[in-house]
Parts: sequence; structure tokens; C-alpha cells
Amino acid sequence: MVLINQDILAEITTYLEDDPSTLHSLMLTSRTFCRIAVPLAYKNPFRFVSTAHLDRKHSLICTYLTCLSASDKKYFIKIVKIIKDSKPMFNYVSYLEQLDCLIVYGILATSRMPCYQWRRLEKMFRILFGLLIAGSKRLKGLNFVGHYLMNSTIQVEPPNGLRSIKIRSHRAHNEWIHSLIARQTNLMNFEIWYADDEILNILRFLATQRSSLRRMSFVHCTFIPCDQFRVLLNNLEKLKEVQFKVFPFDSRRFQDLMIVLRKSMEIKESTTDRVEFIPRGNGEREMTVVVEKMSAWSSSD
Repeated sequence: MVLINQDILAEITTYLEDDPSTLHSLMLTSRTFCRIAVPLAYKNPFRFVSTAHLDRKHSLICTYLTCLSASDKKYFIKIVKIIKDSKPMFNYVSYLEQLDCLIVYGILATSRMPCYQWRRLEKMFRILFGLLIAGSKRLKGLNFVGHYLMNSTIQVEPPNGLRSIKIRSHRAHNEWIHSLIARQTNLMNFEIWYADDEILNILRFLATQRSSLRRMSFVHCTFIPCDQFRVLLNNLEKLKEVQFKVFPFDSRRFQDLMIVLRKSMEIKESTTDRVEFIPRGNGEREMTVVVEKMSAWSSSD
């Protein structure tokens, strides 16, 4: 009989991290495999349940709810099937590396709530969001949708260590968003939707990511202060690409944005729905600014 070192088992199991069914089967094999498989299965579990059956979605949420404090857990008991005195076998939240608020909110919205009680749903999301943000010290990617928190203040401290941030926010959360950007030390990808009113502050805080930021995407953001934008492009040392995505029904804004960019950039390539610019005075840096029309129903990847 050959005994395999536990470190080797762990390395082999990493090849299964995109196969949730096999990982869950391994959890039932032995304690050793369970300890190895659980962290992999809970790195990005929401992507596996986005198209799954409701029972599987609710099961995932209930797993996280066992990690709540007694007072917060009490609020959920009448709505979601969780055991009052249940205790988690693992600190599942601590393994989370990718958090998509769209998927989390969608799962909660299918729970047993009569008459679409949105205030209750908002409180459920706020409690769960606080748990996931505060407990996931390994978090690398965040798709933050602040509209689901309505006008409530975000109490939890923003995470650090993120490499990718996507934001569709509410003005009530502007200060939290500013702090979120400023706390990062290795942010590579940034995307924000509908930020015309806040664009000056966003550009100012993005300047703190001088040595790491590689890609920026502004979706349906067409008020671009030309001088501040040009300064930001010059200061971000590793920036490769900037995208402006505008819905086709807003053609006037599309044209206004083009006028602003033409003042400080040269056109590289152009089609009906996509224009590429090169910032003037860019030297040897390979940087592209892209303006494109997007489908009204498409979501940014």
C-alpha cells in the first residue's frame, strides 16, 4: 500500500476546482479529502449556482447563514430553512475569493417572502453582505451592486487585497466606494456604471492605483473631464486599456464623448460601433482607449 503525502493530495485536488460535483463527492470520502476540498469548493461557489436549481442555490446561502451571529440568524429563521442552533463545520466565508452581489441578491429574492417584501429583502442582503465582506480575507474580486442596499449606510469596512472591482452603486455609498478604491494595493481591473455625478472623485481615487491598474471600464459614463482624465492616463504606469461603453439608444452622449476624446487623442481604428484612440504624447507605452456601443440588455464581463 502506497501512502500519498497530504500536500500532494492537495496539489492534485486543485485541478478539480472547476468541477464542483467531484469536489462535493470528495468531501464525503474522508476527513482528509474534506479538509482539502472545502476551501476549493468555496473559493467562488456563486458562479456554480448561478444557473442551478433553486434548492442548490438556497443550500449554499444556508451554509453561509450558519456562520451568522445568533441575533442575525434569528432574523432569517422564519424566511429561510436554517436550524436555530446550527454551527458550521468550517469557516466557509474565509475561503471566498470572488463575490458577485447580483447572484447573491438573486438567490435571496427567491426565498419564501410573501408579497415581495423588499425592505425585508434589503435587510437580509445587508446582513449577508456584511458577513461575506467582513469574513472573506482572501477576497480578490468584487461585483458590488449598491442599489440592493437602497439608502442604508454600509457599516462593514471595505476589503483590501482586491484585484478586480465592478461597481453599480447608489450615491448613498459614495464614501464607502472611495475608501474601497483607496484601500487597494494591487488593483488591476476596475469597472463602474452610471457614475457621471461622481466621476471626478472616482478619477481622483483611481490615481492611488498608479503602479498596478491595467484596465478601466466606464459603462454609460459620458461626462469625462478631459484634463483630469489625461492626467490620470499619464500617471497610471501599467495601464493598457480604457473602455467607454455607451448604450446605443443614447447616441447623443456617444457623440459628445467622441468630441471630448478627439481633443486629446488620435484615432487608431474606427467602425460604426467601436472607435479606438491612442493618447497623444503616449511615447512607447502601449495604451488604447476604446469607445463602443453596447446592447441595451448586455452585461459587462
